[in-house]
Amino acid sequence: MLQEAEITVIGSGLVGLSLTIDLIKQGYKVTLIGQPSPELPNPANRVVALNLSSKEFLTALGAWQNLENQGVTPYYSMKVWEKDQAGYLEFKNTDVNQEVLGYNVVNSYLEKALWKTIELLNPQDFTYIESKVSQYQKLQGKHFVSLENGEQVISTFLVAADGGNSFIRKALNIGVNRNEYSQTAITCVLELPEDHNNTCYQSFHKNGILAYLPLSNSKQVSIVWSLNNDIADIALNFDADEFCQQVYTCFHKGLGVPKLISKPTAFPLAKQYAQEIVDDNLAIIGDAAHTIHPLAGQGVNLGFADVWTLADLIREYYRRNLGLDKNKLAQWARSRKTKAVMLSEGMFLIKNLYCNDNKALTFIRNQALSFANKQDFIKTKLINFALGFNEDKYSLASYNHELDLDKQKENSLGVNQELKNTLEQLPNLASKLLNSFFKK
Repeated sequence: MLQEAEITVIGSGLVGLSLTIDLIKQGYKVTLIGQPSPELPNPANRVVALNLSSKEFLTALGAWQNLENQGVTPYYSMKVWEKDQAGYLEFKNTDVNQEVLGYNVVNSYLEKALWKTIELLNPQDFTYIESKVSQYQKLQGKHFVSLENGEQVISTFLVAADGGNSFIRKALNIGVNRNEYSQTAITCVLELPEDHNNTCYQSFHKNGILAYLPLSNSKQVSIVWSLNNDIADIALNFDADEFCQQVYTCFHKGLGVPKLISKPTAFPLAKQYAQEIVDDNLAIIGDAAHTIHPLAGQGVNLGFADVWTLADLIREYYRRNLGLDKNKLAQWARSRKTKAVMLSEGMFLIKNLYCNDNKALTFIRNQALSFANKQDFIKTKLINFALGFNEDKYSLASYNHELDLDKQKENSLGVNQELKNTLEQLPNLASKLLNSFFKK
């Protein structure tokens, strides 16, 4: 059976669902094509860290209000260090006068909240088809997709939000720039002997990166343990006691030996971004456009920013049955690709900088963390970036006022002279660090 839609969204994960809600509220006839997410040993094996901009986006959609409390955990501080080294970096919500730094949200709970939002909207011009795309082609300026269940959909505009192995991207013969991290991310839920104090923790060590993400239970955390592939294979074969002992050894900074609550799950890590993310009346967003290392927890935030900037572009420039002007779409693509590439390359650099045991780099890294932790302006810049203040504002979100973005920018301007003075001192600082190292 052939169905018609104004806009078709491929992919029913967080990114595809959130865009669908915005388009429904704009009054478009929308078809969403996708499949349910796979079940995990514990829903909290997969947690997303949402910054304040993403939270306000979801609030504007009406989805945040539908989240179940046990699926959302605010965090107020973040601590980062390198195993066996004294240097560390700590962020607190009070550093930037915010109530929280962000929220850890169980992925499946957020998906349910987005679906509930659609149900409450009770849209008349919305169709969900639970299937996979088997064929894609352009027909007389329209987008035509065939599905594995035999159905067909034709639409004016198409959005690919169908993940890192995007069928649509491949069908368009769009290449990707890809680098393997040679790492595997292991996720599971642990119970600690001590309270996590609503703090995110991250430890770097030569074989990988270990993050503790606090959950609603004050002693439980969801971990993301990014390990070099050969080490990950060994870790996945540990029994529960040995696994927890190794986690504790890599964590290094207290909180006690944890207890394993859920069976570990694993997925490979790679840096990847599409060489093009637009075509005629077509956009590629989320993981279909870019995947980055989870060490900064920014992947889904980058995807949500794709959504609200595209939604606002459609809101302002879309013409029914005609779509979006090529130049406007190309301008959006340049902006999104620039942000994705910068973030992706930044994570790639940090991973390679820390996941080794080079003694010179170890010393410099440790001193750099200690230096950054003492510089308020550096911490403010890093936190503002993590909060999502570097992204364009979503036109419907209340954070335009509540988060005082303009005030934050004014505060940042106030430290320009301090920044200039510090930058002038950096050559001397680097010289002192190296001299101190070679004297040892």
